[in-house]
Amino acid sequence: MNTADTAQPPIPIRDDGLQLEEHRDFQERFWTVERWAWVGFGLILLAALAGLGGGGGVLAHTTITSEAGKVDYPRVARWESADEVTVTFGSPREEHRLTLSPQFSQYFQIEDIQPLPERSLTSPAGEVMVFRSENGPPSKVVLHLRPQRPGLASYEVSLDGGDPVGVTTVVLP
Repeated sequence: MNTADTAQPPIPIRDDGLQLEEHRDFQERFWTVERWAWVGFGLILLAALAGLGGGGGVLAHTTITSEAGKVDYPRVARWESADEVTVTFGSPREEHRLTLSPQFSQYFQIEDIQPLPERSLTSPAGEVMVFRSENGPPSKVVLHLRPQRPGLASYEVSLDGGDPVGVTTVVLP
């Protein structure tokens, strides 16, 4: 066996005199991947700070408005974590009705309602809660709830017998 056939090529000497075996192409590809990972982690951090991971943040809650009032609900919720829906009735009435479609109870458990409804009943449209109002508008009701399973929770909310409005909450594990 000839030593010339098995000999490694000499390691190049850099301009500054340092003799290293570099894999420059690999290193540059690795740096590119690393920069993209930094951008990805930065976007994840910004999304979490904005509220897209559940909890607080500007994007965590949203509001729908109808003629009968408005509903502030979580856009993103966490499974088994407390959250709330705030309903503000806009019209002056002695009695207000809040109707939640049957799909609501498939994803959420209501832990508390402030103030408590005068009565609660079921109908084909879902659960109907009736509240007494003495002070005129705005009458506010807060539902403290807890998501029961992760997924895309789509349900409808109706205020004072008005048209049901579709609501979607993303429940993260």
